[in-house]
Amino acid sequence: MPATLVLWHPTTQIFAPWIRELKEYEALDCRDTVMASLAPEARAKMRSSWHPMHSAQYMWNKSSLANVLLSCLGDRTEMAHSIEARTPFLDHHLTEYVNKLPPSVKLAYSPVQDDQQSEQGPLWKNAGSALQSLKEKWILREAVRPYITDELYKRRKNPFLAPTRWPTGGPLHRLFQRLLTREAVDALGFLDYAVVEEALERAYDLKGDTRAFRILVYVAAWVTLGERFGVKKANKEDWLQENRTKAASQPFTNGAYSKVSM
Repeated sequence: MPATLVLWHPTTQIFAPWIRELKEYEALDCRDTVMASLAPEARAKMRSSWHPMHSAQYMWNKSSLANVLLSCLGDRTEMAHSIEARTPFLDHHLTEYVNKLPPSVKLAYSPVQDDQQSEQGPLWKNAGSALQSLKEKWILREAVRPYITDELYKRRKNPFLAPTRWPTGGPLHRLFQRLLTREAVDALGFLDYAVVEEALERAYDLKGDTRAFRILVYVAAWVTLGERFGVKKANKEDWLQENRTKAASQPFTNGAYSKVSM
């Protein structure tokens, strides 16, 4: 599984103590959640026939591409400015064709020469030698080679990222301070305000902690949704009652299924 799929997910430390103490969350792994969201047929093919690269691409397309890139950086941003955009590389005819291509034409071995190091940007300069020796989108580069400049042809892909470091006392810092009060966070019921409070201190300045900043973004979204839709405060008693109800129904279901199967 690509590490980037769960790189920024919050850990269990963000949750209230009563959640962290539950046995169900002792070994919580976000990767299990990602895998469980995939179709059983796809998981079977990953284990038996798919190339690891194609498995990684499939998981990325089903998670980050659809839920983050096309949503936050695509549809929502475009609609906020009354723009209806098109993504030609996601045309289903092209996608179906590319999916059948071997990994070797998508990611080619191409060692970086010493004189090219200065052209690759900070992301690639700091990468290991193995990663630097791979050239992404090889077949696309070769297809458009006659129509683009040498500079563009040789250029490495670099991600388009929003800033994650902001000044202390700036507009965004003040916004989170107003929004993420103890009262607002505790009203959700499932978060530990001490973690949020610490993130408010560590997330800002030029050397701010980017993970702390993302914690603030997550919590701000949950607080906003909770207030706007009047979400009931989570509590341990309701959670345990709901799970007791589920547990009581599962043996009957499983037993009935077993008898029918036999």
